[in-house]
This record gives sequence, C-alpha cells and structure tokens, in this order.
Amino acid sequence: MTYRLYWTRHSGALGPHILLEEAGLPYEIVPVDFRAGENKRPEYLAISPMGYLPALQAEDGEVVYETAAIMLHLAEKHRLEEHAPGLDDPHRGAFLKHLFFLCASIQYCFHIYYNPQRYSGQGNSEEAAKSQAGELIFERWKHIDDSLQQDGPYLLGNRYSLLDIYTLMMATWFNPLDRLLTSYLAFNRCYELTANRPAVRKIMQQHELI
Repeated sequence: MTYRLYWTRHSGALGPHILLEEAGLPYEIVPVDFRAGENKRPEYLAISPMGYLPALQAEDGEVVYETAAIMLHLAEKHRLEEHAPGLDDPHRGAFLKHLFFLCASIQYCFHIYYNPQRYSGQGNSEEAAKSQAGELIFERWKHIDDSLQQDGPYLLGNRYSLLDIYTLMMATWFNPLDRLLTSYLAFNRCYELTANRPAVRKIMQQHELI
C-alpha cells in the first residue's frame, strides 16, 4: 500500500512525513501550494473539506486529516509500537495524555499566532492577539520541559515515540526557536536527540528546516 501525503513545507505535514519515512512505509508526496490557494480548490476540498493540510490518502481512497489523527492512525494500523504504545501497554495513558495536551493546549495557539485576524475580533488589535498567543505557547511549553526533567530524555522517559516527533514539529513553528531551546534545557536535549535521528534529519532537510 502506497500512501499519498498532501503536503506543504512549514506545516503540520512534517510530523506524518517523518513518521512515514522512519517507519519505512511506502508513500508519495503531493505538494499543495497553500499560499496560492490550492488547498481551497474543489479537487482538494473533495479530499479535505476544510482545506487543511496535511491529509493522508490510502490506495483504497480512505482519507485521514489532522496531523495527530494521521500519525496515530498510521501507528495503530501498522502496529508501530516503537512509535506509539499499544492498548495494553503501560505507557498508553501517558502517551495519550501528552498527545492530547500537545494538540489541544499548544497547537491551537499556533493557529491564533499565525492567523490573529481570525481571532482578534473587529476593532481589536491583531498584534495583541498574536503576542498573547505566542506567550501562551511559551508558558505552556514549560509543562513539556517539566515532564522531560522528571522523566526524560523523551516524553515517555527512555522510550522514543511519535510524541517527540510531534513536539519537534511544533517547535519549528516557534519564533525564535532558540528562545525555546535556551529557556527549556530538558526540551533542548529531547529536540537534539530527535533531530539527529537519520530519518528525521532527512525530512527536516526536505522541509528546509536545516
């Protein structure tokens, strides 16, 4: 089975792209020019009705979108227990706790940061909305760092998982990245360990991140 990953650089496509590569699953990249509005064209909306990227399409036509959903779907479908603990694994609860925190409490703030005009309200300052979102991301990142200090070097202790890919992906959206890396040293170590994995480094280069 060859997957099609609808993709653009500097987006949530980085996480699924790394996972596909690291797991050795066959895939092809389908570039979608977000800035040119290709994600709003009828042919793409038939795949992802909200026009969001990334989206993953299987050969049988099944489509999954939302970054975390794609990654968890791949891990469970292909039993990638080196990336996601199985249902009976003692790490399962911690894995889900961290994954949902990353999605609901941090990733959403990036939507506000990069699209403040959608959230500021008429007559309110877009810059203020953007600034507040940036500070919320930074503050909430402390929870990640605290977890890594208590039981690192990865979010599941000594066990690497897709959580570390997901956290690395979001860190690349933070501006400036160095602020996270110099402020949160336990996270810095996790980031470096993850970024130096061969498949991760290869895909980061394709996304023009290194």
